[in-house]
Amino acid sequence: MAKRPRRAKLETWLTSVSTPVFLLNAKRKVLFFNHGCERLTDWSAEDVVDEVCEYVTDPDATKVTSVTSCLCPPTDVLNGEIAEVPVYFTKRDGTSHARLVHFFPMQDAEGTVESMAGIVTELRKPVQHHDVSPAQKLHAELAALRINLRQRYSINSIVAVSPAMLRVLEQVNLSRQSTSPVLLQGENGVGREHVARVIHYESDHANRLFVPLECHTLPSDQLEGALQRLFETEWDEKSAMPTLRPGTLFLNRIDQLSLDLQAMLVDHFQVESEFRSPLRLIASTSCDLQKLTESDEFRRDLYYSLTSLRIDVPTLNERREELVLLAQSFLEKLNRGADRQVTGFTEDTLNRFQAYAWPGNISELHSVIRESYEASTSDMIDVDHLPFRFWTGLDAQAEGPPVRSRVGNLAEYMERVEREHIQAALNEARQNKTKAAQMLGMPRAKLYRRMESLGLEDVDG
Repeated sequence: MAKRPRRAKLETWLTSVSTPVFLLNAKRKVLFFNHGCERLTDWSAEDVVDEVCEYVTDPDATKVTSVTSCLCPPTDVLNGEIAEVPVYFTKRDGTSHARLVHFFPMQDAEGTVESMAGIVTELRKPVQHHDVSPAQKLHAELAALRINLRQRYSINSIVAVSPAMLRVLEQVNLSRQSTSPVLLQGENGVGREHVARVIHYESDHANRLFVPLECHTLPSDQLEGALQRLFETEWDEKSAMPTLRPGTLFLNRIDQLSLDLQAMLVDHFQVESEFRSPLRLIASTSCDLQKLTESDEFRRDLYYSLTSLRIDVPTLNERREELVLLAQSFLEKLNRGADRQVTGFTEDTLNRFQAYAWPGNISELHSVIRESYEASTSDMIDVDHLPFRFWTGLDAQAEGPPVRSRVGNLAEYMERVEREHIQAALNEARQNKTKAAQMLGMPRAKLYRRMESLGLEDVDG
């Protein structure tokens, strides 16, 4: 009987061993995924092989990217270096396990990396700081945070470690279990719509449409038409697909809604009537609605209906603890589906981020990360990749706002301005009175009289 080739025996042995072993090609595609990996992740080799590993933190345990992201090698491995990376493997049931992934590059005769072998071991001791890069530490921290949030709230897309955002998460968790209207209040750019979408997709309305309307940009007649179609259409619960039926109406900048349309909302979402709308109302504003009700610019009954569940979304300055995690999160979203994987930020870049006030909140942060990603030429975003508008914002912040002059005697102020202006003309003309008078648009004799009146010394040029 002929013996089986040694290569086949080796593959059979590697497949059956309990130690998780995997193999990637130079383009990060999974070539081999053994039984040890299957037991660790609850994913079969059939699901994982041929998938491309991307440097992202995918919080959804139902997607294969939650596994392949843990198998993505650092750039150093592609350059021929051995690496060890701590990661969190999440099973389909949501449980997670901290492990250490050892990456071994395999090179051809010319030294080019053709493939990479990976072995997963127990994380028996904390990895020393010098063993992993800041980007890998941040990647692991972000993964750990999202695993924790999933287990606590089943909300995976919100980064929260600050007291202000943890309070928001508590309120979101309450809101998603209710059908009452919700008011989201906060500055522009803080992510009010994102919070509204989390409430919708984590609620019983998740299989229906999320309908956003911009009250400050849509003309009143178009808003009225959209609301009428939503309110008056009879949605057949049995025949229509759930995903085609509206579930949540989101009104951004509801403070811009006319009083007539506010009345339409009150009539439709009336609480004490036997009628119960299938729509959930979520509204947002950057204004103080209570002050608008006091000036009769906003209906009190609608205000009281909205504020039964109110969530104040903090500014980025109020959640500084999350700044670098948010930056890493935005960066990893850009990695998804891209051939080039950018793994993190240099320390200098993160320091500049911490020094900036971010007046545009997380919307501005997201834009800066996106522009930096497009400008980057390496696996790390450096200060040279930051967009021009970030630097102008940082410079303006350093200079501070213009100092406003104190209101005082107008005649004294005008006299001081005239004195300075004439002195500047004399300096530029090198004390030549004829030339200075021409620059000032006055006769030479008048210049002498004004100099004498203002106490300016007559210096020969």
